Amino acid sequence: MTRKILANDAAEIKSLIDIIEPENIICLGLDTSVVIIQTLIDKKFSCNRLPELIGTGEPYIYGETYIYPVAHPGYWGTRTRGEDNVIADWMRIRR
Repeated sequence: MTRKILANDAAEIKSLIDIIEPENIICLGLDTSVVIIQTLIDKKFSCNRLPELIGTGEPYIYGETYIYPVAHPGYWGTRTRGEDNVIADWMRIRR
């Protein structure tokens, strides 16, 4: 999905998250991560590189919900991020 398509559903996504109040949100891929952060935390947030988005690995926080951006688990996401980094990202969330 593109950011535009995801952004069209942003209000519904926010409503569901506010109702469910999940402990964690794991965003698969750059576009999903950016739209979720824009929807929940900062409307002006912008990022075009997954390593920048993941940064040190600290989650983004919305209320009491932790938001973890990760590489998409498909071929291109894993190839772009590198298998070792993908494994490290998931191990960090696991804790």
